[in-house]
Amino acid sequence: MRTACLALVGCFAACHPRAAPGPDGVPRSTTTAPPAATQSQTPPEPIATAPLHAEPFATPPTRAPELAVAVVPTDVPSSAALLQWPQDMHLSAGTSVVLYDDEKQALRRAVAKLLARRGVTLVPLERLERIEDAAQAGRLALEGDLQCVTPPSRDEIHLRDFPSNPRVTIEAGCLDGCALTVVVDVTGENPQYLTSAPVKRPERASSWIAAVATLGDQATGFGGLGIGGTSHVPPMRFETPGTIGAWAPTTTFETLDVMFDGLEEMATPCAVADPLIGLWWELRLQVDASGRTSRCAATSSSPDATPAAARCLCDVMSNARFGKGSRERRLRLDAVDDGGFGSGDLAFVQRQPGTEPWIERLRGSPAAARCAQTLPPPSPLDATLSLTLTPGGRIDDVRIDGDFREIAAMQWAQCMVAGLSTLQLPCAPPGIEILRVGLRVPSR
Repeated sequence: MRTACLALVGCFAACHPRAAPGPDGVPRSTTTAPPAATQSQTPPEPIATAPLHAEPFATPPTRAPELAVAVVPTDVPSSAALLQWPQDMHLSAGTSVVLYDDEKQALRRAVAKLLARRGVTLVPLERLERIEDAAQAGRLALEGDLQCVTPPSRDEIHLRDFPSNPRVTIEAGCLDGCALTVVVDVTGENPQYLTSAPVKRPERASSWIAAVATLGDQATGFGGLGIGGTSHVPPMRFETPGTIGAWAPTTTFETLDVMFDGLEEMATPCAVADPLIGLWWELRLQVDASGRTSRCAATSSSPDATPAAARCLCDVMSNARFGKGSRERRLRLDAVDDGGFGSGDLAFVQRQPGTEPWIERLRGSPAAARCAQTLPPPSPLDATLSLTLTPGGRIDDVRIDGDFREIAAMQWAQCMVAGLSTLQLPCAPPGIEILRVGLRVPSR
């Protein structure tokens, strides 16, 4: 049975009142008052329903020894470098590279062949692709095809199965010219930068794949280009796009902004209904000779992103009209789902080595923002959140151990317990049944 537990530490006197002595000094019998968290108080709204009970302690409980994430068994040596998924770099109101997943896969395979010829030992790419494909379906290929309640991302499965293997990054970017950069970081101390000759037709995926053959030693790469976050403005906002290819001089970033502003209302149904959940989508478009969208891909790293929302955004993009021109024009823009999220000054702190990917999921949960809307977290706070997990990542029990003396603090903790009990995780960390995370708030 799934339960949620709130441990009220340091409130022994409040939770267990002793019999008061009478005038003769003899204690009078009395009924022990129920713990504050179990009294019929109305918790802050909105709050998820979950069975709550309190376990008062006279003193803070002894913190159990923290377990590290176990190593997933594999015959791949830890010295083998993991070739990461290629990054097509985006510059808002600038030249943006647009590569689709099948094109990125072909690019990564070409880089793998080049590095193998140069003597770099890699995690076998064919095996890595099978692991990634299984993870996309919510299965852990190296752990008996264990089914997760929510699929792990590509980065999460890399950290789970190959946490200590060195990484190789692939970046296709345009800054003072377009070039492919591969960073080989085998030792973790002296990464090797390989940069290609200038890519003359960056709107063509074949040009980037051909650039692999020209990779040579260079001192620097494109690291640092990417996407930056902004505040959320409802309902759905399209950022200034980046383009690549032969666009007409009349197509400026200003004219594109006006067009996409006109599509924002059409994209409202694509947004998440919960106002406390915000998403950042990356849209990649290819434009045909008539000026219509011939190919669209919408991706997001958020666990709240759905295929239906991605299709919805691409349906909206089918209404864009870019004017006649080259059929090799490509465009990149970001779509910001409405919603405000964030845990304020509440920090989720790693207690068990190797659990950072799971803690990142907790940070992205709207539970902290939802509770803070009604009550701010107590300050100062140094508590421990304990989540009892099934192997597949379902949360069976939520417990917060902390010093909660005030009613408001207890209500905030109750709200957190209820909100986090509905969270789904991409399978439990290897070797860990209880995920422990620090909850800290500085003194205000």
